[in-house]
Amino acid sequence: MLGVFFPETILGYSIYPPLMESILITTGINLMVFNEFQSIYTAVNRLFAIFFPIKCNLFFGIKATLTFHILYYLDRIRNLTMEHFDRYRESNFMTFSPKYLAHIGSIVSPDGMFYWGLALLIFPFLINVVTFIRFYYMKKRTSRESEHWKKAKKNMILFLQTVFQDALFSLNVFFALKWQ
Repeated sequence: MLGVFFPETILGYSIYPPLMESILITTGINLMVFNEFQSIYTAVNRLFAIFFPIKCNLFFGIKATLTFHILYYLDRIRNLTMEHFDRYRESNFMTFSPKYLAHIGSIVSPDGMFYWGLALLIFPFLINVVTFIRFYYMKKRTSRESEHWKKAKKNMILFLQTVFQDALFSLNVFFALKWQ
């Protein structure tokens, strides 16, 4: 996507035809969506591992994880292909606006994008909060020795960092669209 944004911001116009620019932007966005759902999958994995450690490997082992990611990636490719057929037929291309420094031409309404972004912000946050609370009480019960407690506090701080990282895509959705 940098190959679209950078030249267009510097030159003030696109160096690509509208369809190609649309394909590049939506491919990048779909890869970010895939990455966001991967972080949600990881958050659910952590939650499941801390509450059901014996069954965790069944649902989140390497085979299940690879199968899930391959199927989801294939679905993103199908989604992207169908979307571009519609964009080409309707001449509704997603382009970058150097004036607004944002995407223009989204098929989904701004309200729809807002609700999707909000859901993708709240859902992993709630999963991570429940996991963090469970993790905190497990560590609190195990030991009060200063060395173990320092390690537990460090792990809890690192876990809070993952909670905030899971929110990055949603924040990007809010700030990368031109609201119409």
